[in-house]
Amino acid sequence: MSRKVEIVMDTMIEDNQTFSLDGCVGFSVENAGVTVALFGYDGSGRPFDLPPGETRVFQLPSGYEFHKTMSAQFKTTGKGLLKITKFVLSL
Repeated sequence: MSRKVEIVMDTMIEDNQTFSLDGCVGFSVENAGVTVALFGYDGSGRPFDLPPGETRVFQLPSGYEFHKTMSAQFKTTGKGLLKITKFVLSL
């Protein structure tokens, strides 16, 4: 049985939207909006700051996968644009 990696795109435009990391071997988050975004594991209380125009990339060593759900909030406006690119394992 071979495993493949699919590229999955997601967007977030409002506070408290979520995206799943289940099966991801890596992902990137790009702030394509005009306000600072905060994102992190849903309910963790330790978000990452992501200024407008910046991208954060997260990768794991071979054989490991991300799990859980992440959520985002946008400072000052409650709306913005995050572009999420996920690299998801599939059978």
